[in-house]
Amino acid sequence: MNLYAPPPYSERIVRLALGVEPRDVARGGRALSPLRVTVEEHPEPLGSWRRWAPGDRLDDVLPSFERHGSGRFARLLDDTVRTSQRIRISDPRRRYVPRRFAVTISDEDAVVTAETDPAIPDIGPTARIFVPSLYPGSAAEVGGLHVRGRITRGGRSVRWARVRATLASTGEVAGWAHADDRGEYLLAIGNPLHQIGFAADPMPLTLTAGYQDPAPVPPVDDPLRVVVDPLWDLPEEPVRTLPVPVDPAGTVADGRTFPAGFATHTFASIPLAQGRQHVVDLDLP
Repeated sequence: MNLYAPPPYSERIVRLALGVEPRDVARGGRALSPLRVTVEEHPEPLGSWRRWAPGDRLDDVLPSFERHGSGRFARLLDDTVRTSQRIRISDPRRRYVPRRFAVTISDEDAVVTAETDPAIPDIGPTARIFVPSLYPGSAAEVGGLHVRGRITRGGRSVRWARVRATLASTGEVAGWAHADDRGEYLLAIGNPLHQIGFAADPMPLTLTAGYQDPAPVPPVDDPLRVVVDPLWDLPEEPVRTLPVPVDPAGTVADGRTFPAGFATHTFASIPLAQGRQHVVDLDLP
């Protein structure tokens, strides 16, 4: 039975399961680098799933979203799509720091029923679009005042840490950064929202680092994971359940927060000259 076209016509309806539109925090607009948006659907342990040749990576064999020329990614709705989606966004060129999310979507029956029953709240395509923010990686190029550095603890890199910059005088947030698997971060500094006129030069900033404490340990029952999956310990962030948003303000998707379970440490304020790149390594206690 046709839903939209008259009976003499053959009808085929293609529905969106989940759309992903990564945003570039530093540049603004959509992220343009050739990203990977993949779905974590694989047997465990990884060694029992398939043969792994040297150099193989998990992202190379995971189901992936279809990338459109507009910079958006899409996965279509069918019987094989699970309602619980664990997705990861990564950039092999290191221009963006990877992120990982858990999203629950509506199944096909619920979508079809909502389309035909006006009494059910709409769960149209716009309710199935996810807009995460990506932060510049170590290979990114940014202008203006910015800080590069490495986060360490006991001489070892702190993986997937985050850094928040605030004005030392008022505590207003001036920027956020995400560190990668090597502990490297790139922090672009902007003027606070309520800034009027020129900012101070030098600008005294206070940096707060958030990190996983204790650090995750490799899984004993899946030793191959740390070899083939560089993102094995990347924190997974629950974003929202569609069509009802759990994160209406977008703070989790925006990445301007420390994930649950992160410890924090605030460093002494430092004056940074405007319009320059600064190198600030952060050694956690």
